[in-house]
Amino acid sequence: MVKVLTSLELSVVIRELQQLVGTKVSKIHQPNSRLLTLNMFKTGGSKFVLKIDSGVGMYVTSYASKNPLTPNGFCLFLRKHLHNSRLVGVVQKDLERIVELHFDTSKGLRILICELFSKGNFVLCDGGLKILNCASVQQWKDRTVRKGETYKYPPPGFNILAINKLSFQSYLNKYPHHEVVRLIATLGFGGIYAEEICLRADIQKNTVSQLIRPTEVDAIYTQIVKLLTQFKSNLTSEIIYEGGAPIEATPFPLSSFSEHEHKLAESFNQALDTLYTSEVATKVRSDSDERYQQEKNRLETIYNAQKQSCDNYIEEYNNSQRIADMIYSQYNTIYTIFSKIKAAVDAGHDWYEVYQVLQREKDAGIHEASLVKEIKPETRQITIDLGELLALDLTKSLEENAGDYYDLAKRAKAKLAGAQRTLDEVKQKLDALELRRADMQQEYAVTAPKFMDKKKQDWYEKFHWFFTSSGLLAIGGRDATSNEVIIKKHMDIKDVVFHTEIAGSPFFVLKEGREKATEQDLAEVAQATASYSSAWKLGVGSTDVYQVKPEQVSKQAQSGTYLGKGSFVISGKRNYFRNTVLEIAIGMYKDRMMGGATSAIKKYCETSVVVKQGDAKKSDIAKKVAHKFSVDVDTVLKLVPTGSSRIVE
Repeated sequence: MVKVLTSLELSVVIRELQQLVGTKVSKIHQPNSRLLTLNMFKTGGSKFVLKIDSGVGMYVTSYASKNPLTPNGFCLFLRKHLHNSRLVGVVQKDLERIVELHFDTSKGLRILICELFSKGNFVLCDGGLKILNCASVQQWKDRTVRKGETYKYPPPGFNILAINKLSFQSYLNKYPHHEVVRLIATLGFGGIYAEEICLRADIQKNTVSQLIRPTEVDAIYTQIVKLLTQFKSNLTSEIIYEGGAPIEATPFPLSSFSEHEHKLAESFNQALDTLYTSEVATKVRSDSDERYQQEKNRLETIYNAQKQSCDNYIEEYNNSQRIADMIYSQYNTIYTIFSKIKAAVDAGHDWYEVYQVLQREKDAGIHEASLVKEIKPETRQITIDLGELLALDLTKSLEENAGDYYDLAKRAKAKLAGAQRTLDEVKQKLDALELRRADMQQEYAVTAPKFMDKKKQDWYEKFHWFFTSSGLLAIGGRDATSNEVIIKKHMDIKDVVFHTEIAGSPFFVLKEGREKATEQDLAEVAQATASYSSAWKLGVGSTDVYQVKPEQVSKQAQSGTYLGKGSFVISGKRNYFRNTVLEIAIGMYKDRMMGGATSAIKKYCETSVVVKQGDAKKSDIAKKVAHKFSVDVDTVLKLVPTGSSRIVE
């Protein structure tokens, strides 16, 4: 069962989240209506991911989870209003399960209200608490959460921080027949801390309140005050384990778990992160195992049914073949019986007369008559016992009867062949399923949350980048802003600059390329420049790329004209790479993904994929590549050119 944070636990989280004040929003994801993640960053490289579950609580996570490729409308709305905004406040409303995140945006103050109670909700308001949008429209008796309304807080509940001995005694007197642990829990402590208070006060938790003595009331109240003090103090958080798996996270040590394995955590956020991530991973693993077992059960059901069919057809074939052979092996005996009865019937004698004659012959000890076991007038059949029962049709000749049995054997044999083919196919699927078990486990590994490596990125990882075949670094712009940064900040006189003839092209800079670059290096950077340009989206198979020196690139526009962000004036002679083919490769270089010219990527990456123009969406290609390398889809999306593509190898 997923742990739901109490309002007191949430107060500890909010106190720790003050470290996020001053960070900026870089990404927003909403995997489902109740879950929201905000990627935050600080100048200098520190990154945080704030995960908010409106049915559970919130915490900073160090684990990356799978996000939907297509965001919903509310998520897009949040991105529009909060992207690159600065977090200026994290506030818990009156110790309720309501948290306000205050953002300084280009349009003024924006308040994201996170309702963590009941059904939960996310509400974005302006500085005057006018609702700009919400994850879900909700109607309550005393308030409405809807776009355009002024946000109204729910009626306040009992403030546990304001409790005193008199109010606590009155509370116990109000519910004389309730167990004390339940009453303490409903004050706002929750079950775990209610049991802790009873344990510390040396009170049986299931004691009803009317049986508690005054001295015991004093002991309980004393422990309540001490526990509240611990929630306000500097804490030593713990992760509680059972059977090697985390089962609980606490902001300070609890006597209730003294017999359990426990480990210290750097913060309550970290303890919660470990607990919740383990729960998610366990569920994903369970779902993977369940899918495997369901498929296995389905195939085994088909296999067993086909196996039974095969057994039945084999039996039918053997019986029919044996009876047909028996007709000929004991032809004289069978013919004597068959022809005599058939002749009587054909002569017009009724069946009763035939039966009477047959019975007299049996009584007289005639052997052939004793072999007849049954006469069926309605189907004009007789049954003869020759160690095995033979049903013969009197409307046909004996040879025709034998032929019918041979035909039955043939049909059974044909059905057996079909059933055997199906049986073999199902057996192959079962064998393949066992082999695919590893792939399903790999799928679990990809889907389950993964620890995010917080090491600082190299400066060039903000751009398109790769190392050429001779080891030179090539960097390219992802957009107009990064084009501007590359040329103004990272271009040096020893470098070489690349661009295409068409609009919508990155500027690629080959570091130290002026003196050290080989022809292959230059061709590789030209290919990357062409592939990450708008030519890919336009569907052209090749385009012209030119190379210039740094001093030929200028921001100085002609009189009366203006250069937008990412645009530059190119003067002087250009060295062209005509009809440069659009193609890139993506691979894992050391511990990070790298994308660029195919020959360069294949040199440095043991495993890679080659991408060309095609008919698959960029997101679909990114998912396939991410699955192959077990990395986050967002990481790969940056490496796939904009437009339709296909993986060729």
